[in-house]
Amino acid sequence: MSTSHMVDERRRSYVIRGALLLMLLWLGVSAYGIWRYASQETEPPVFDALSYVQKAQAFWSAVNEHGIFFNPLDLAPQIRPFGTVFFTHPYGFTEDFRPFYFFSSFFPALILAFAMLVAAGRTAWRDSRSVWVLCVLLVVSASLPSYYQFASAEGVPVMGSWGFVDTLFGAIGAVGIAFATRSVPERWMRDTVLSAAIAALTIFIKPAALTLMMLIAGAWGLMALGLLYRRKISPRTFWRGLAIYAGSYALVAAILYHSAYFSKENYLYGLSSMKLLHAAQIHAPTLSQITEKLKLAFGVPCLVLVLAGLVCAAFQRHWDRLGVAIVCLIGGTWLWLGQTNIEHVRYFFPFPVMALACVVPSLIWISLRVRGVIVACSALLLIPTGVVGLLLLEPLPSPEMQRVMGLNLSTNLHSEEVRQGRELSELLSREPGRVSIIYYCGVAPKVKAFEAVMDWNRVLGLKGGNSNPALPIDWVREHAYRLDEMLAARFLVFQPYEYPDAIAATIRVADDFDKEQALVRAWLTTLGAASGVRVVSDGGVRVLEILDPSAVARSARRRLLPGHTFRQVFYDGFTLPDTVSEGTIRGLDGNLAHEPISLYFGATLVATIRGVTVTPQADGTSKVDVYATQESPMPKSDSQWLLFVHTKDGQGELTQAYVPFHETTAQLNTLVHYVLSLPAGPRKPSSYAIGVFSHAPGRDDLFLTSKDGEWGGRRYVL
Repeated sequence: MSTSHMVDERRRSYVIRGALLLMLLWLGVSAYGIWRYASQETEPPVFDALSYVQKAQAFWSAVNEHGIFFNPLDLAPQIRPFGTVFFTHPYGFTEDFRPFYFFSSFFPALILAFAMLVAAGRTAWRDSRSVWVLCVLLVVSASLPSYYQFASAEGVPVMGSWGFVDTLFGAIGAVGIAFATRSVPERWMRDTVLSAAIAALTIFIKPAALTLMMLIAGAWGLMALGLLYRRKISPRTFWRGLAIYAGSYALVAAILYHSAYFSKENYLYGLSSMKLLHAAQIHAPTLSQITEKLKLAFGVPCLVLVLAGLVCAAFQRHWDRLGVAIVCLIGGTWLWLGQTNIEHVRYFFPFPVMALACVVPSLIWISLRVRGVIVACSALLLIPTGVVGLLLLEPLPSPEMQRVMGLNLSTNLHSEEVRQGRELSELLSREPGRVSIIYYCGVAPKVKAFEAVMDWNRVLGLKGGNSNPALPIDWVREHAYRLDEMLAARFLVFQPYEYPDAIAATIRVADDFDKEQALVRAWLTTLGAASGVRVVSDGGVRVLEILDPSAVARSARRRLLPGHTFRQVFYDGFTLPDTVSEGTIRGLDGNLAHEPISLYFGATLVATIRGVTVTPQADGTSKVDVYATQESPMPKSDSQWLLFVHTKDGQGELTQAYVPFHETTAQLNTLVHYVLSLPAGPRKPSSYAIGVFSHAPGRDDLFLTSKDGEWGGRRYVL
C-alpha cells in the first residue's frame, strides 16, 4: 500500500470518528435540551396532540384486555390511526404526558438522520470528503427548528407545538423514499421490500399518507425503470419488485377497507376540514410569508441542502432523482398552499425532507469531485446547529435569538391557566352526576391551556372530567360564534381585554372571524351580575357561569350587535329563532317542503319541517329560512338537537350550515322560524337536503360530511 493511500485511509478514519462523535454529541445535547423543557411542562396536550394520547390509552388498554386479537383501527378516536402509538408511547400508556412531549420531538430527529444514512449508502464512507458531507447532512437533519417548538406562546410564529406528529410523519416518509431510490442492484430486492413496507406504514401514522404512498411508489418505479433500461436488473426482478409493491398496497387496502379509521365519514370529514382551512386564506401568500414559514419548519441549512441537491442532481444528470425530488416539492406545495393555507406549513413538512433524501447520493457524488476547501465550507451550515445547542443549554435563552433561529423554547408558560382549570375541575368533581358544557372563545394559547386541563380529565376519565367542550370552530362548518350555542353552555371561558370599549370602538366592520372574535371577547369582558353571569375565576382567563341566558342574550343585542357590521354567518348565529303562526306557512312563496317532513334520530321523531325557502344573496351566499316544529326535547343534558341544511351539486359536493333548536320543553310543538346562511360554493347547487343530529363530544357529527343516503331518517333530500 502506498504512503499516500495510507495517509488517505488515516484521514478517512479520523473524519469518520469525528463525524460519529459530532453526531452523538449533538443527539446528546438535543435529547437533554428537549427533556429539560418537557419535564418542566404542566400544560397537558390538547386538540390534535390529545387525540394521539387518547389513541395510545385505548390501544394499550385493548392490549391489556385482549392481547393482540383486536382491530386497533376501530379504537377511539377513529379518525386517528394507531401507528403513532409506537413512537409516542412505545412502552405503554401513562398519565404523565412529559415523555410523550419528549418522544414526539426527539424521535423525528433520529429517524430523519437515519433516512439520510440510508440514502447515502456505503459510497459515502469511501472518502473523507464524502464522510464530512454526510456528517453535515446528519447533523442538519437532526437539528431542524421544527423539533424545538414547545408550548404555544402568544405572538410567537411556529410550525407547531408540543405533541404534533408532522415531523415524525415526514421523517418516516423520508426513510421510505430513501430505500426506494437507492440504486444498489445487489441489494435492490431487500430495499424494495423495506421501501414498500415503510410506505405502507405511513398510512397508519396520518391519513395524508395516501400522497406519500403514491410518491414513494412512483419514485421506486422511476428508479426501477432506469435500472432496467441500464440492464442493472433483469425484467423478472423488476416484475417481482412491482408485485411486492402491489401486494403491500393491496394488503393495506384490505385492512383499511372495513375499518372505522378509513370510513367514508372520516374521509369526507378530512376533505371538509381542508376546504375550511383553505377558505381561511383570503389573500394569496407573499414570497416573504412563504420564506418565513419555510425557515420555521426547516431552517436555512436544510433549505440550502435541498437546493444544492437539486443542482447537483441536474449537474450529474441524475434525471430520475431530480424528477422525483421536484415532484415531491410541487406536490407538497399544492397540498400546502393549494389545499390548506400559509399558516399550516406542517402539511408541507414531509415533502422537502423526502426531496432531500432523493438527492443525497448526488450531494455525495459531487463532494468527491470538488476541492477539499469547497467541502470544508459546508461547515458553515453547522453554525445554526451550534446556536440551537447553546440556546438549549442556556438557563434563560434569548427570545430574540429564538425568533431568529425559528425556535420556541417556551415551557410552562400557562401555569396560571392550568391552575384555573384544575380549580374548575375540582368544582365539577363535587357534582359527579352533572355534565357541564364549557364554551371556549377561540384557541388563543391561554384559553387553549385552560381547555387542555378540562379535556385531559374528560378524555382520560379522571376526577373532574364531567364537562364537554364547545367552540366556534369545529371543522364541519364555517368558523363563527353562535349565540344559541353559547347560551347552551354553563360556563364561558375567554381571555378578557383590559379596555374592551376601546377594542369595540376600533372595529366597526368585522369582515372576518378574527375581528368577530375580538368583538365577542370585548363584549364578554363587560358582562357582570346584571347581565346574568357570575365570575367563577379570573386570572389569565376569565370563567363566567351563565345564570340567566335571556339576560345574556339581551346584553348581546344591546351591546354587541349595534354599531358593528358582521358577516351573514355571524348574524345567523346571533339571530335567535322566533315563533310564527300556521298562516305563515300557507303564504310562503317558493316553499321546497311541499308536505310536512318528519326527521328522526334513531327511533325518535325529532322535528317536523313545514317550510324551507332558499334565497340567493349578492355575495354568493344563500339565505335559508326553515320553519320547523321540534317534537322531542334534548337527548341528554350535555348535548342538543341541531338543524342543518346541505347543498348538493352535480358532483355530490356539499356545503352546509346548521343552528341549534330551541332547547326548552316550552318550545315543543311550536312552529319556529330558523335562519341559516349557506356559504358560496364553486358550482351551482342541484339540490338541497335538510336534517337533524345530536351534537355531543365524540365526533357524532361526522356523518354530516357523507354524500349519500337519508341516514336512517336523519336527512331528507328536497
